[in-house]
Amino acid sequence: MRDPANLKYHWFRPLPVLICRMDGYFWGAKAGGYRLTNILLFSGCGLLVWAIARKILPPWPAWLTGLIYVIHPIQVGTVVWLSGREDLVPGLFLFGSASLLINRRGALNGIAGHALYLLALFSKEIAALFPAALLSGELACGVSTKQAMRRTLPSGIMASFYVVLRILFGYIPGRHEFSYWAVMQSPVAMIRDALSLLLNILYIFIPILHPLDVLGKKFPHEPTLFKTVFNAQILGIGLYLLLGLLLIGLWSRREIRREQDRRVAWFAAGWFAVFILPTLHVMAMMAGSRYFFTPLLGGIIFLVWAGLNTLRRSAPRRRRLVIVLFITLCLAMNIREQLRWKEAAVMSEQVLWAAIGCAKKLPKGAIMKVYDLPEETPGGRLVFPKFDAFSFPVSAKLYGNVAIMVIPGPGPDCEGGVVRCVSGQELLALGKR
Repeated sequence: MRDPANLKYHWFRPLPVLICRMDGYFWGAKAGGYRLTNILLFSGCGLLVWAIARKILPPWPAWLTGLIYVIHPIQVGTVVWLSGREDLVPGLFLFGSASLLINRRGALNGIAGHALYLLALFSKEIAALFPAALLSGELACGVSTKQAMRRTLPSGIMASFYVVLRILFGYIPGRHEFSYWAVMQSPVAMIRDALSLLLNILYIFIPILHPLDVLGKKFPHEPTLFKTVFNAQILGIGLYLLLGLLLIGLWSRREIRREQDRRVAWFAAGWFAVFILPTLHVMAMMAGSRYFFTPLLGGIIFLVWAGLNTLRRSAPRRRRLVIVLFITLCLAMNIREQLRWKEAAVMSEQVLWAAIGCAKKLPKGAIMKVYDLPEETPGGRLVFPKFDAFSFPVSAKLYGNVAIMVIPGPGPDCEGGVVRCVSGQELLALGKR
């Protein structure tokens, strides 16, 4: 993937790019068409989550897993944004591959499952870690360790070839401003990433306070680590996390110890850890919710498994009441998040489509530079695609096939006759007409 300035980025994701191109052909500048594609992709992911859960859980808990996965409010940020398909597309192929390969029957399922895994590798680099998650799934279904390793071997070979080719062609993940080393050199970045990770984990089990509501956009940037850690806002977040995660931890430990067969719990934990660990260095972006799209499968499976084990010792009426209340809470928070992000989505689309429209009027070979882009809505929500030197040009390139660059700061920086500078505020005003 290259930006308008021909700078090579760290990722190679041809299938999401292809789907964006197809959307551009069918829908043009109609954002509703792109969102419809995201909804269809997400619906397919929900069905495949049910298919995976059905392999390791009884029918009713499997249906409950698929339902909660679809309605959980942590998913909203991934689905409502046009660029969310960078997680939707690989998720679809990874879930499809897992549903066919875990405890598979027959050679046809194996061929189809590995074909879907190949598509996942061409969707996002995180798919290279899939063999480890597949191994935990095989073990959870009661397959012997030796047989599970043999079944996982083909996907492991595919992943190894993929990594080698990425290295040979220079597409090595992590070569950008959000590398692990850059985050480790910044105490504030490390604290924000850690808090975002823990807040999202807590949000899976207690969907009441969204991580963005807790972190807020005005995150403290104190000059020293001591002042950052002992900031009043950080202390409040820390207390909230301590109490919430302590309750979740004690409850999880109790349920795991009570069950003799813990394979479901280990599969859930393994799947979650495999897919969340590589994203820790970018977790603070948008509070990291979209990075939970694929790992969330493990989180929801554990939530349902442990929750139903707890409720099994309750009266049937109380059991149904708790399940209905949790589903209602998820739906209410989902709708709330949809409404809160609507303004940011509309504002983002207005600026993006106005920029594409202006750029298409320029002579062939000309580049439009955009400065003074709005960073948040009047309601304080971040505008996404994030308007920086990476996301905005890539979005414009994918959806409009035009060359647009972003200039940091409020002032123009135009050079030569083939460059035109445009204010982001001007584009916003143009998009509202």
